[in-house]
Amino acid sequence: MLRFLKTYPYLLSFGLLFTFFSSYGQTFLLALYVPSIQAAFDLSNSAFGSIYGIATAFSAVVLIYAGKKIDDIPLKHYMLFVLIGLSGFLFLASVVNSIYLLVFVFFGLRFFGQGLMTHTSITSMIKYFDQDRGKALSIAALGHPLG
Repeated sequence: MLRFLKTYPYLLSFGLLFTFFSSYGQTFLLALYVPSIQAAFDLSNSAFGSIYGIATAFSAVVLIYAGKKIDDIPLKHYMLFVLIGLSGFLFLASVVNSIYLLVFVFFGLRFFGQGLMTHTSITSMIKYFDQDRGKALSIAALGHPLG
């Protein structure tokens, strides 16, 4: 195992870090801010849940189309797209001032964070490892519990 880690340190680190940073779009992290968001926008539990559900469903639909682009675009460019997208939506989350923007922010965080970060990590491990694919996937998946 040590030889495997030494042979592919950059690609394995990439997989681990991308799943780790998918936390910004995961429900467990966003849920920490629910009381503050509800108070800031005077939202009931059901209104918040509806907004979050709509944004999540829409991001899942868009992920179907954007996710398959990883096969057509070099990983370096795809990774940059995902990182810039997530960074932009994290910035927007810090300045959100309307319900409509909140829906858009949730969409972006779910799409780029939970969706594309995880998808990019796992797909890359599958794509670039013929031998030891299971080991690579296991290392990349460690980012979730670490997050």
